[in-house]
Amino acid sequence: MRKILIRLLVVFASTLFALAAVEFTFRVWGSIEGRRMADDVLAMDPFKRPIVVFCGDSHIYGAYFEKEATIAAAVERRSKRDGSNGIRCINLGIPGAASWDVLEQARLALLVKPRAIVVRCGINNIAILPDDEGLGWLEKLRITKLIRRTMTNYRLAREAASGDRVARESMSPGVKADFIQLPDERVGFVMNDREGMPVVRTYKQKHDGEIGECLPRYILDCKKMAREARAAGAECIFLTYSVERESPFAPLTDAIRVVANEEGAQLVSCGEGFDRWLKAGAEPVDPAARIVKLQNRRAQYLVKDRHPAPAGYDVEASLVIKKLAGMGIVGNACIEEIEAFAPDRAPGQPAVAQAAGAPAKFEIRGTPGDDVVLLFGAAGSSVLDKITIPLDATALDKTVPDISLQRIHGVLGADGKTILSVDGEIIQKLPAKAFALCIASRGSGNTLQQFVSEPVGVKK
Repeated sequence: MRKILIRLLVVFASTLFALAAVEFTFRVWGSIEGRRMADDVLAMDPFKRPIVVFCGDSHIYGAYFEKEATIAAAVERRSKRDGSNGIRCINLGIPGAASWDVLEQARLALLVKPRAIVVRCGINNIAILPDDEGLGWLEKLRITKLIRRTMTNYRLAREAASGDRVARESMSPGVKADFIQLPDERVGFVMNDREGMPVVRTYKQKHDGEIGECLPRYILDCKKMAREARAAGAECIFLTYSVERESPFAPLTDAIRVVANEEGAQLVSCGEGFDRWLKAGAEPVDPAARIVKLQNRRAQYLVKDRHPAPAGYDVEASLVIKKLAGMGIVGNACIEEIEAFAPDRAPGQPAVAQAAGAPAKFEIRGTPGDDVVLLFGAAGSSVLDKITIPLDATALDKTVPDISLQRIHGVLGADGKTILSVDGEIIQKLPAKAFALCIASRGSGNTLQQFVSEPVGVKK
């Protein structure tokens, strides 16, 4: 019996030693490979510019748009406004990344010895659960990660081959991602990024997740990012989301403000920048004109799921540049205040006019190719298909049933114009103080932007 126990102990010790040796080998190899990749990245820039790395989710990746439209690209462009070579910005953002994924991005970013890392994350913590809580301290081992990754790749390949439970979504022009539903309620995410590099990960779905449940892990991960950046000699700059005071982003905003204050990290309030963008310029006196201005600026700034559009990333880039200038990473000449480039009128804002001598015809002007809808209503405001319009779109139903909801559709031609004809009986039935306006839809799907015209009185 004693010999058996000794043999088992020897086997156990040998196994532990072998696993430790394998783990040590993986860590050394990983360190060498990481250093080699970092050296390759540094060697790609002949100007040896200061590096700023952006880490985060789809709001950093720049979902739905070209690489040149992302916040990282916009910051790099703006860093050259003083005539210098500027800084080099690297974008490590991945759609769907949660705070624990972004922590890994930050650790990878620190290998290139950046002057700063710029971080935005947290919203995906609501919908998914971390993989690294199942096996406790074993999850930190490289060998555990290797085994998990091998199993994941096998399962994803098997499910993808079957063709079942696979959904494809466009992440940006030319970049598609496959979402593969696995039997155990995990979802596989497979994508080749803009550089053609594969991104493969799985996550556990969280049903009916509440924002409060995810805050402790979010705070912990963000604190680690700040501390590890400081230890590596880099600044950590946290960004809030564009709509930082709207649900469900507000608790994340409050949490990251506390983290930045406690850890001595930098903070950029993108929500304050968004608000400045909305209100920049003269305040319209007419209530309808105020609604038009706010709606069209919001439409220019945000797209699906309140992701920034190119104009939104440009505003956020100006805020980051101002922060980097204060830290001495870029020159003060690179700073441009939001009010200096916020347009008085949204590009291609539609306009509607009733044709002279032809009360049943309306001329629409705007951006060529826009889909337009003409509708009628009374003075006031309402929300129609999640769009705030300076028109009461339902008031006419009380006196002229269904007229206000009869939407007349058209498409603006190459000259940015079209004529929409209305049933003459509708015009005659309208009350004396009826108004018309149009909604112009630009893009489609994930990049849909909808702009409204100012209302005009309808003449019979």
